[in-house]
This record gives sequence, C-alpha cells and structure tokens, in this order.
Amino acid sequence: PLIEASAIEAGYGSSPAVLKKIDLSINAGEFIGVLGTNGCGKSTLIKVLTGFLPTRAGTVKLSGRPLKSIPRQQQARTVAVVLGKRDRHAGSPAP
Repeated sequence: PLIEASAIEAGYGSSPAVLKKIDLSINAGEFIGVLGTNGCGKSTLIKVLTGFLPTRAGTVKLSGRPLKSIPRQQQARTVAVVLGKRDRHAGSPAP
C-alpha cells in the first residue's frame, strides 16, 4: 500500500482520543473520500495521515516506511490532499 495506518490513535492536547484503533490501507492510484458527521474525526484522520498531527499510538507508513522518517518534501512529492472548501487550509480559520 502507498499509505498504511495500523491501530492509530490521535487527539488534541489532553482531551480524549478522537481516533481510536483505526486501520487503513490506500494503494497507489486510488482516490478516496472521507465522509462523516461533524466532529467524527475526518480532519483529524487527514492530519494524521499527512503528518500534521502526531499519533498517540499506532503507526502510519508511506510506501512501507514510517511517515515520521520521511522528509516533508519527499512526502509532498508522493501524496496529495484536496480538502473541502471550508477546510481548504487545514489549521486556518474558515473565511
């Protein structure tokens, strides 16, 4: 798989985990959509898979290598993320 997540858990600060025991595998060339209700963890999942938010547990791999070991420039050449209009700039306030 191009991206592989195993037993990931993630959250913000000392708050309870937003993601718990998530497993995911995305192959090269696949297009995926992440759907769900407000606050269910969609943006958190994308942030974890792209390295913008560290995991509390579990691993994220890019082409079989731990994401943490890959320089950001190399990650950017491998994976692209298109966010919805409101979350266009993850971490930035909505216009």
